[in-house]
Amino acid sequence: MKELYYQIIEFRNHKYIIAVTDKGLAYVGLRDETLSDMSVFYPKADFVEDKMRTQEYANEVMEYLQGKRTKFDLKIDISGTKFQESVWQAVARYLMELYPIIRR
Repeated sequence: MKELYYQIIEFRNHKYIIAVTDKGLAYVGLRDETLSDMSVFYPKADFVEDKMRTQEYANEVMEYLQGKRTKFDLKIDISGTKFQESVWQAVARYLMELYPIIRR
């Protein structure tokens, strides 16, 4: 069974789940999502709270939320069909452009 190491970070009174595998970032939850929400994407995974393994990832996500970062240096461990991956890339580009507007 796949293990996902996670931590929950807080930003502006909202919680975000950051989850990683040994290969990289696997999940960043929407604000105030729960472990139950994450289990929809990883129904067979074991969730292990581990700030040591997730801290580097959590730092970069927090810097992004604070408006201090626009690019990430993280390894990523997500997989899907080629179509899903192309959609995720398009959404990521869109969100990076949209976030400064939303943050105001």
